[in-house]
Amino acid sequence: MAPLDDVLSRLAASSKLSLQELETRVRAKQDELHGLVSAEGAAHLVAKELGVNLLTNGKRKLDIKNIIAGMRSVAVAGRVFRISNIRDFKKSNGSDGRVANLHVGDRTGFIVLPLWNDQVKLVEEEAVKLGDVVQVTGAFANENRWGDIELSLGRFGQVFSITDEVESSGMSAEFPDAVELEKNFLGARTERVPIKSISPGVFEIKAAVIDVIKSNFIFNVCPVCGKKAYVGATGRFECSEHGQVEAEPAMVVSLLADDGTGVLRVAAFRETAEQLATTTASELSKLSPDERYKIVSGSMVGKEYIIHGRVKKNARSGELEMIVDSAKSVNASEESERLASLLKMKLG
Repeated sequence: MAPLDDVLSRLAASSKLSLQELETRVRAKQDELHGLVSAEGAAHLVAKELGVNLLTNGKRKLDIKNIIAGMRSVAVAGRVFRISNIRDFKKSNGSDGRVANLHVGDRTGFIVLPLWNDQVKLVEEEAVKLGDVVQVTGAFANENRWGDIELSLGRFGQVFSITDEVESSGMSAEFPDAVELEKNFLGARTERVPIKSISPGVFEIKAAVIDVIKSNFIFNVCPVCGKKAYVGATGRFECSEHGQVEAEPAMVVSLLADDGTGVLRVAAFRETAEQLATTTASELSKLSPDERYKIVSGSMVGKEYIIHGRVKKNARSGELEMIVDSAKSVNASEESERLASLLKMKLG
């Protein structure tokens, strides 16, 4: 049975209204919200108005920690604890595009859900708000450029708020509030460790750059989704999801960091790479590989940084490496304050 048919059948059984009347109410609700929600989402809003809690009848929900790349037709519920700024861009055909990212979490984990183009209106018109518990249906899971899993709605996926149903059903404990989720998954203080003790996980290191690995430093990405673009049969850049595109340059830097206890290979992409190298992908793309290396290595080698990122095993080399989330030059004053704070904590 299709999801909408299932919802309407359960709603008819609980409300004593006919399927035809319920379908009329669902269409009216969609019209009222200017098509921002799916028929299934509108059915849940109608259920709310009728005082019917559909969650008590076995609403589908997969724990977020159990989502893996390649899964299709994913149905999951979670609380929205971060909404990115809306980013505008130009598509390859010259038309305007838009994207905003939702961070959605439950007690087991979190996942990123990009909203594209017209879907962004869900945020703009507050059909989905910060702190809402949302139901996601018909999504597929893939691995993003940092190795994290994210959901894509695609053509048939939907997302809609079920906050009132969750609260009235007593299921709120499964979805910590937005502040707690932010702290648990994105805002917790990261442990600073010596490189000799590092292991897979999220850490911070204080280290000097002793070498920059010579490479092209530039790769091409789709301006719509940010995924790597490749040269297709026609000789033009293509994206696996968006077809032919006008690719944009992005920057990647691999370096060796030494903190006196060991050496760790560190990789930085896009904005973090530009921040470390104090230049931009656009500027580097105009230069030869040798000129790029001279600029990048000259700006970084010998300098000390505080680097935060995810440590994992490189699939090819088998060695540990860090993928940078953020980095900054060492500030003597800030470091003194940090050490004083740590000493105070130890002394009580």
